[in-house]
Amino acid sequence: MTSAPETCVTNWDGIAIRVTFVREWTDHNRERVGWLEVESIDPPGERLPISDTGYRAEVVPRSAIDRKGGPVAAAMRWLDDAALSPRWRQYDLVHRRQLNLF
Repeated sequence: MTSAPETCVTNWDGIAIRVTFVREWTDHNRERVGWLEVESIDPPGERLPISDTGYRAEVVPRSAIDRKGGPVAAAMRWLDDAALSPRWRQYDLVHRRQLNLF
């Protein structure tokens, strides 16, 4: 039985994101799992370190979400960890941090 989604809008590194978590999504191999979505909403579709399109969803064990402090804290950690990759750091420098003179 699917539960109602929990939704929160927050900010990650200057990007407004919506975090949605369905706690009672399904049971998988006798472990309860939820559905976690992260979506950039301002600017809409803004690239994130976890997605080139600004949207990513994953099936995640509820226990993992709880250990990380809830869906928003888990999403922020996911983004922070992914932002350490060389690929994101290069994109961030060239497309988000560097000033455009033209």
